[in-house]
Amino acid sequence: EISSLRALCEDAEDRRHEALLAGVLGEAAALHVRLLQFREAHAKLAECLQLSPESQAAKSLARDCAIALGSRAEDVLGMGPRISWKEVTSVSAELKERLQGAGYTQESLPKAAGLPSMLHFVSNRGESLANALQARVRIGDVSQDLVDLVRLFLLRRLLPLQRVVALLGEEITSAFLRLQAFCLIVGPNSRVCSESEAAEMLSTESHKADLELFSAIALWPVEEDLLIATDYGDTQHSAHFEPVMYLSLDSYALVAAAPREPVQRVLDVCCGSGVQGIVALRTYAERATFVDINPRCLTFTRFNAALNGFYERASFIQGSVDTLNDLDLFQ
Repeated sequence: EISSLRALCEDAEDRRHEALLAGVLGEAAALHVRLLQFREAHAKLAECLQLSPESQAAKSLARDCAIALGSRAEDVLGMGPRISWKEVTSVSAELKERLQGAGYTQESLPKAAGLPSMLHFVSNRGESLANALQARVRIGDVSQDLVDLVRLFLLRRLLPLQRVVALLGEEITSAFLRLQAFCLIVGPNSRVCSESEAAEMLSTESHKADLELFSAIALWPVEEDLLIATDYGDTQHSAHFEPVMYLSLDSYALVAAAPREPVQRVLDVCCGSGVQGIVALRTYAERATFVDINPRCLTFTRFNAALNGFYERASFIQGSVDTLNDLDLFQ
């Protein structure tokens, strides 16, 4: 049907076929989304918006597809030629200072939302949380900075680039763009910028006011001063994609119940984001070995170790529990 309508649009002067084609493209894109085929959906929406540039439904779905594509990208948080673990560690102090100054901590965040603890905060995420925080801004109980940080790092909302730079500073924003932890989107079809485009736009003052970005990672405050990156809770599994588990109720419960007796080494098996091993490194372990069969989990764990200043005290193994049989980890 799409091919036939394309041919009619090319051959006929009557523009009614363009409206029909735009509608069919939108329907096809929605089907692709249901099948988690976000790239195909985004391509059809881009064509749809060329034919019907005022379609708010197509713009909204294109934006959702762009966010899904950015969040599921293979090279999110990939340290290497683009940015080293030492560079990540070097910006972590300022990042933590800015977030803690805004109240973005495990202790302060639930209080700002009127909740008893982070356990309640985890189970009450969503637009209702953002609205509750915004209501407390109006009466002076909560800063706008904190609300925007929650929108950015826990609710995956778009924020103006200019606002993110004001919240985090240009150095941190640049580092997160290079890590593809932040994604800039441009145009009515919400195209995700390449790393080089993002760097150029960040350096241009006029662009900062016009562009929006989203965070491809969730960033969770843990204990007094740790930050843990994960995928978002609504990031869906597919045949070739396994997201990194977000910090759930049991994640925080395990952190709270972790032993505090000093040990030389810990082994974090099926480490996910590495949160348990990183808590161990902060509080009671000299070294930690992180193991997971999912390469994305180890990418996030490496980043989290660097972000919290423990990279040199950590080692990382990709594989299942069975692969540990041949390794003498505690010599």
